[in-house]
Amino acid sequence: MSKKSLESLQGQLGYIFQDQTLLAQAFRHSSVTKSPQKSYERLEFLGDRILGLCVADLLYTAYPTDKEGELARRHSALVCEEVLATIARDLSLEKLIQGETKDFSEKRPSVLADVIEALLAVVYLENGLKAAQEIITKFWTPLISQMTEAPKDPKSALQEWAHRHNKKTPLYDLKKRSGPDHDPLFTVQVSLGQSLQATAQGASLKQAEKKAAVALLKDLQK
Repeated sequence: MSKKSLESLQGQLGYIFQDQTLLAQAFRHSSVTKSPQKSYERLEFLGDRILGLCVADLLYTAYPTDKEGELARRHSALVCEEVLATIARDLSLEKLIQGETKDFSEKRPSVLADVIEALLAVVYLENGLKAAQEIITKFWTPLISQMTEAPKDPKSALQEWAHRHNKKTPLYDLKKRSGPDHDPLFTVQVSLGQSLQATAQGASLKQAEKKAAVALLKDLQK
């Protein structure tokens, strides 16, 4: 990472990194190293839990009258891949990630999301939970304030639509799994009978199903 890129990242985060080796690991995809310990995967595992806890704490305070289910739906929407990838792009992290090709992460939101979580883990390991919490508060508080209602999970929303319109329960069919083990791509089709269908791709089966549900809901609202 260049000095200019590091200074830009630190300025946006409001945090000064101390361990450059650990920071470099946070940007290293498993496809460019033979040792899993040298990729960001372990850091991403830790960062995922840190993010989940801190966002839950923010929501608990921000919405004191919400029921558990409402808080859970808000939480899922705020820690999803799309949100993390958007924040990563705002920070221009796609330019810093080490992958198989120069533009490896640009079309892989899952990688961008992983790196955000890995960075949070680095902050936590260097300076503890409070330091990581400050960064999460900075970037997630505006998102929380914009969330006027607890969003519904796309698959649940599609199922409710089907029941309201006397349709069969949505069926999800895995059409294809491609790519290497470290970077799989799942293609899923969701169907409400033979006439209402949508197809989407994702880095996991769950993600592909969610995207397919979103696509079909959009078609139904036209």
